[in-house]
Amino acid sequence: MDLTSNVQFHGRWNLEGEDCYCTDWCGSSLFFQTTSRSVTVELGPLTSSRKNYHNILWRFGTQSAIRTALVRGKRSMKITPSDTIEPSHGGESLRDVTIMLCDWGASLHVTDIIATDGRAISAPAVGSPTRPMLFIGASLISGFSPPFGGLVLPHGSYQSFGSLVVRTLRSKGVDARLEMIAYPGTRLMTTNNSKGMIDIFWDGMNKSDGWVHRSTDIPKEIFICLGSDDKSWDADPEEFTQQYKKFVHRLKESYPESLRRIHIISPFGLFHNSSNPQSRETIYEPEVQNMVTELAESWLESDPDGPKIYHVPTEGWIDRTLTCDGLHPSMEGHENISNKLIEYLASLDASDAAEVNPSPA
Repeated sequence: MDLTSNVQFHGRWNLEGEDCYCTDWCGSSLFFQTTSRSVTVELGPLTSSRKNYHNILWRFGTQSAIRTALVRGKRSMKITPSDTIEPSHGGESLRDVTIMLCDWGASLHVTDIIATDGRAISAPAVGSPTRPMLFIGASLISGFSPPFGGLVLPHGSYQSFGSLVVRTLRSKGVDARLEMIAYPGTRLMTTNNSKGMIDIFWDGMNKSDGWVHRSTDIPKEIFICLGSDDKSWDADPEEFTQQYKKFVHRLKESYPESLRRIHIISPFGLFHNSSNPQSRETIYEPEVQNMVTELAESWLESDPDGPKIYHVPTEGWIDRTLTCDGLHPSMEGHENISNKLIEYLASLDASDAAEVNPSPA
């Protein structure tokens, strides 16, 4: 069955085969609707888990999402509604179904989705307009539970700030869509030892998860948060900003028609001092801020109607008490960051609206 006409795939998926719908990127999800009381999701041989972690969340109806651990290889996964909505006139109510890959290092391979009572599945109605958002980074974007600290984020990437931002906008009636390209430990810069995001974004981590399989929802906004892992390897600040500039330029040129904004989010800081939770070591600041200022002026001069680039300062957004280890945000930390980003975006949207529709003198 060709699912692409009946299912919305958000994120980076390999959709090349009729029975091959595969993603290796956490935060990727699929959406559909049905009046059925039971749906079977056929998982293919490329499905794999990450040891000792749950891997997907699914929601069938309006109630809380349910965690499910993946196992390697083929299997059938039967899901049923988690709510008790009364049937509408003439039959069952239409319910939304969401399935999301929540853990980095896992793979989700869907070969078919079948309403077990023969009813149809269909893609949700598309909002007008859609607002695709691309989040790029490492553990600060993907969400991270250190191996020594237990499940800091019980629902993995579902509770990371990018995912929270998108869900908040969707709850307000905005058809926001998430693409997340993030993996813990990823540096911006490529070294002799490993590829950085400057190459991974295009080549992928595996053969099937590169640029060729980018989201069909071309992003209008890109959010990048990188630098913590480069800092841990003592990357030279000047070389780091030069590579950052190249990466941003290539992103801008790769989305020539749809892209409106690129947001460079400062990593939230290194909080070493447990006796002073607000004490913060910055990460490539002010070098990155200066880079963004330079690019913003250059882009505005060369193309006033083209994409804009913004620096997002994050000092004060969290402190050590909202991290699990002085670097990685806790669940409450991600919620704080999400709230700050929502406020920031609302301010930008209001500013843009004022430019389009200035108040009468």
